[in-house]
Amino acid sequence: VIWAERMSRPLDRVIELEEELALAIVNELAVQLQPGERERLSQYHASNSEAWLLYRQGLVTIMPPSDLGRVQAARQLFQRGTEVDPQFAGSYAGLSFTYSTRALFMSAEQPAIELAQAIALAEKAISLDAEFAGGYAMLALAHVVGRDGELALENAQTALAIQPGDAFSRFVVGMSMVIAGRSQEAIPHLEEALRLDPLEARMPYLNVAGIAYYATGDYSNALKTIEYNYEIGGPRGPHSDVFLAASHAQLGQMAAARGIAQSIQENYPGFPLKAWLSRWIPDDADRRQTVALLEQSGLDLAETRASTP
Repeated sequence: VIWAERMSRPLDRVIELEEELALAIVNELAVQLQPGERERLSQYHASNSEAWLLYRQGLVTIMPPSDLGRVQAARQLFQRGTEVDPQFAGSYAGLSFTYSTRALFMSAEQPAIELAQAIALAEKAISLDAEFAGGYAMLALAHVVGRDGELALENAQTALAIQPGDAFSRFVVGMSMVIAGRSQEAIPHLEEALRLDPLEARMPYLNVAGIAYYATGDYSNALKTIEYNYEIGGPRGPHSDVFLAASHAQLGQMAAARGIAQSIQENYPGFPLKAWLSRWIPDDADRRQTVALLEQSGLDLAETRASTP
């Protein structure tokens, strides 16, 4: 145990409690805040504490989005938030996230329609509160999935301009860059997201950082980062396991790669691995080499589900 302290407040002061807790953790762990970040810890953009809690719970519940049950559960939490406080932008941003992730993980039956819904919901969040960075971050994510890198980066940068200390916005910038083939530029953003939010194990910062390291050829760091994510209870699924297997294979550790490949085949037989790799490794030669290594590890990369939009 690094730090422990009991705090109690009435339920109607839960937002105040969360602010106090965040500042206490920052102080006890000696996290170095940049100018303005301490003030931003108190910016919640919600007048209703239940709506804020539903939003935060939804962001954690959805991880990993490869689990459709989690996506549905998170959507219900965000929808409940819109009922509790129809003016809270976060609930609509969260709903946008559920539609984008279904398209990103290739589980949407009509991805173009779901992406349009994701964009509309993110735009609604922005219209309700133009100072809520999450609205722009979710709009950026929808454009990432829709392969509009320019609009994605524009909205992600707007989110950071509004709230530089928002870990999720920083993460979306990094993820956008990885998907756009700019992984070296992405790494500082992903590392900053981890610095800003080091205690939330369920967020996918480490997995995407591992993919970024893999894309730059730093297979040792990719392996360490994804394995560490698993050790601390972070999200796990075929989306990260495939890069774990590939990292082992790149390092010549074929026995380990085959073990993970077998696990993927047994536990996630319908996940479209080749389409997933095409999302994250845009360079054809690099992707072909990764696919060849994975097939040597025993993975069957034949597609069994609809491809990306």
